[in-house]
Amino acid sequence: MTYEAYFLSKEGATPGKKIFHLKVQYNGQNPSIGRSIGRHFARSLSSFICCIGYIIAFFNPEHMALHDIICDTIVVKE
Repeated sequence: MTYEAYFLSKEGATPGKKIFHLKVQYNGQNPSIGRSIGRHFARSLSSFICCIGYIIAFFNPEHMALHDIICDTIVVKE
């Protein structure tokens, strides 16, 4: 949780996301530490019950998973 919150709030991406040139944003900026921690815990909801939170991304027009919808974040290509 600390790892993800630090990298998302300071750099907008974890090292793994940087490899694929992806960045997590909230209103065009890096998410705060609190929002990053909330996103971490919301990801557990996404994987709950057969990963339904990730399957939602296929049917959402913005391709947002459940944890992104809950925390109002978006993953963009740099």
